[in-house]
Amino acid sequence: MESTAYAVASKGQTVKKNTSLRNEKNSLLGELGGLFAGDHINASGGVQYLHKNFGRDSAISALFILDMLRYTVSDRYQQEGRQVLEQVIRSLVHWQGQKSAKTGGRWRKNAEEPGKIHHEAGPIKIEDIELARRWQDADDRNSDMLVYYGSVDSTPLFVRLVTEYAGYLRGSDDTGKYAYRLMLSRVHNYRGVELSVAEAVSDAVTWICVQLLSSELGLLEYQRRPGQEMGLPNQTWKDSLTSYVHLNGELVNTNRPVASIEIQALAYDALLNAAELFENDVLLANAVRISPLQTKNWRLQAAGLQKAVLDHLWLKEQERFVQAVDRHPKNGHLRPVETPSSNELHLLNSRLFDDLNKPDKQVYLESLIRQAMSDDFLTDIGIRCRAKSQYKLIDFADYHGSWSVWPWESHWVATGLRLQGFSKLADEVDRRILNAFMVSGEYSEYYLVDPRNDKAYYKFMPLDWGLNAQRHPAAIAASTMPDSPQTWSLTAAIDIRAIMSKAQRAGSMDGWLAGLQKEMLLKTKHMSLITNDAEISKLREASQAAVIDRLRGRATDERYHRMVGSLAPVWLPSV
Repeated sequence: MESTAYAVASKGQTVKKNTSLRNEKNSLLGELGGLFAGDHINASGGVQYLHKNFGRDSAISALFILDMLRYTVSDRYQQEGRQVLEQVIRSLVHWQGQKSAKTGGRWRKNAEEPGKIHHEAGPIKIEDIELARRWQDADDRNSDMLVYYGSVDSTPLFVRLVTEYAGYLRGSDDTGKYAYRLMLSRVHNYRGVELSVAEAVSDAVTWICVQLLSSELGLLEYQRRPGQEMGLPNQTWKDSLTSYVHLNGELVNTNRPVASIEIQALAYDALLNAAELFENDVLLANAVRISPLQTKNWRLQAAGLQKAVLDHLWLKEQERFVQAVDRHPKNGHLRPVETPSSNELHLLNSRLFDDLNKPDKQVYLESLIRQAMSDDFLTDIGIRCRAKSQYKLIDFADYHGSWSVWPWESHWVATGLRLQGFSKLADEVDRRILNAFMVSGEYSEYYLVDPRNDKAYYKFMPLDWGLNAQRHPAAIAASTMPDSPQTWSLTAAIDIRAIMSKAQRAGSMDGWLAGLQKEMLLKTKHMSLITNDAEISKLREASQAAVIDRLRGRATDERYHRMVGSLAPVWLPSV
């Protein structure tokens, strides 16, 4: 069940290319297989992300580990889980932005702002020289580290991670001393200052509030500001250029503010969680000078954000949410991105609907549940990034499109289903994810499911491995090959196994909730968990590899970049 292939990790360590897919080590650090580097958690053990610390990836992986701790009683997992979580938190504080948003009257190339959590940080290697040219400002030119802040979700994810972990610590210790000690522990920031974890949370929430106040919509938006033209166009987890596309085939306008729906849910949770953290611990609030007036303001901003989401991102006539809103490049008018995507489903894994009246909550949740479990999104191995019915909008198998199923996102949605009370639906999604890992033998970044016939691909072969293109007319045009092992895929698997190893009590459900779940289960193809080695081997041998034509995929991707006047990505060497 294990591969003997290895990849070099940071600090001279090695990462097993294929960590055991069975939980036989009885150790979290053993399962991570070296992806936890001691001072941070690597985004991947694959060649594309070695030596790099990604803020978003770290926070999401840590949230999965935190969820796992809620389901396990193993002292070793508890101890190692806390070790990983606290180091991930400290690493995020270490890279938190400190410098002003502008330098020399221009927006910083690297998009740094006080309180903002980084997108990517790591030593500058040969393959990063071009990125350094694009992303480094003059006052960082002598640095051997490349730090970039072009993501809008890393910051609210950081707040959610810290506040939820502090709540977990308080739940396991009535005195609250462990949570208090963590929040006041001090971290050296790479900009030369020292700050406590609690101060970093406050700074991150302040950054969120500043962004909301600067938005004419009251939403947390992103854009490539003047001077940042060489940065990422889309600054969300779906950071590829084609990930946001209108129904007419036009890409979103990232030169003006874009509000992606899942970001709003993260920001809403961050504001409420932070308010509760300091309200529940007066000593901590006093220690970092957080006043009741400040936490009240955070709650007011959360309420305003909730209203803005329902005003601007909900299509009342169609009774569904949209992926985002952008501005028309010519007249600046608001445009909803109506193409159905998995982004909307992230609302399930949030508190956004908790305080709504029952009739409104029912409308929103039912819309999302039906979308998640529909044939347009649910596949045999997880949830598609974009609706199957819209696969012709982009003319190649793009990174976050109708072909792509990302295990981490599928589990994030499953976690949301479970949070809203739909545990049986969540299990249906999670079993699909584990099955994909077992059949592929890898914790892959993503898998492909053909939107034309629902065929799932677990293995991948580049066309440029000496294959004759004419002999492979069915080769799939795609710009990348899935990376593996991907940390947020692996941590999703660790969490799923913990959940499924513990008997879950079916909570009481309102009649409409129970009725909707029953209806969806009747309509959904039931998937059993594959555990038999012989069956796994048989399925693995029978699965056909997706032949990936990267030359054609990259050429198509670069054509989209030319269409919008954006720089094409810096491609890593072919592997």
